[in-house]
Amino acid sequence: DNKSLYVSIYPITFEEYDLFCKYKDKETPYDRKWNNRRKRPVINVSFKDAKKYCKWLNKYSKVYKYELLSSTDWLKIAELNILENNTEEFIWYNQNETAVIGKRSGNLGIYDMYGNVEEWCSDNVSIGGSFRDSTLNRIREKKKRNKTDKFDFLGFRIASKAKKVI
Repeated sequence: DNKSLYVSIYPITFEEYDLFCKYKDKETPYDRKWNNRRKRPVINVSFKDAKKYCKWLNKYSKVYKYELLSSTDWLKIAELNILENNTEEFIWYNQNETAVIGKRSGNLGIYDMYGNVEEWCSDNVSIGGSFRDSTLNRIREKKKRNKTDKFDFLGFRIASKAKKVI
């Protein structure tokens, strides 16, 4: 449709999601009491929660339509973003907790695509691996999930397509 796809540089953080919760008078997700909560990717959110967040953002946008990436688009972007020779340097896995966002970047300047948290996609799968994974072989694997699943390794990022040219 000749529209550009814009992808959030980071997964949605607790800081960003907390604004949504405050506005919607909704309880904030459990954060495991890890330090630097505000700058970590939000966890313990369901597919339905992620979709509601996008819907809430869309109420305030005149130019962009916010949505979850499809798993196909997610994989394409992640593959373009990967640093061929430094794969393990920018993937957060085999750890005890999530990392503060912005520590692991790729070619496109998109952070934390692989590892840190698995990410919900618009086709109700999660992808990307997480801090809990002990090997790198699961990061490209799509996992079909229940729309109400909430885990401490599962978050999301958003994308948008311009509705009109500014």
